[in-house]
Amino acid sequence: MKLVSQAEADAHWTATAIGAAKGTFVGLAFSTAIFTVGARRWPAIRKLNTSVKAAMWVMPAAALYALGGELASTAFDQKMYQSEQMHEEMLHSHQHWASLTTKEKVITSLSENRYSVLGASWVGSMWGSWVLVNRDPIMTKAQKIVQARMYAQALTIVLLIGTVYLSTYEKDHGMGPKRNSSRVQWERVLAQAEAKAEAKVEAEAAAAATN
Repeated sequence: MKLVSQAEADAHWTATAIGAAKGTFVGLAFSTAIFTVGARRWPAIRKLNTSVKAAMWVMPAAALYALGGELASTAFDQKMYQSEQMHEEMLHSHQHWASLTTKEKVITSLSENRYSVLGASWVGSMWGSWVLVNRDPIMTKAQKIVQARMYAQALTIVLLIGTVYLSTYEKDHGMGPKRNSSRVQWERVLAQAEAKAEAKVEAEAAAAATN
């Protein structure tokens, strides 16, 4: 039976926590949809008592929290132990991630998921703009659509400016997914070369001592 090292346990915990967090986010988004879009489609939802509403809020997030964590844990184990090379790469990747500051972790996460963040933010801005403008009882529906589109366009420009700033920050500080991956690979190669050199020196010293 192979014992799991502390580094492997930490990497496994991190992967599981990330999967659970993603599942929780999806669950909360689903709960929000129930009490916004669903409540307009089925008004009976609003008439439910507080305990039932609380359960409807919590259950999707709790279920997807457990499911996301379990799926991430299983996927991590399958990937980690499929080959020795993959095992070493994942351990080095985790060690590199653990060495980053909180700010660097946030920037790296945004960089690796920038298109998902942009897409979700754009959809959210469209929906939020419409909800805000739709409250005005004076404007016509056509005017509301134009106004909501203007707000969404303004928010989209802000998001694009943020993306440009993120790219500039990564370039100035040598960050980003590709740069981090390359650096981790070079660190692994150098560590292996250093270990081989030390082993060779020790072997030569042992041979000299014997002679």
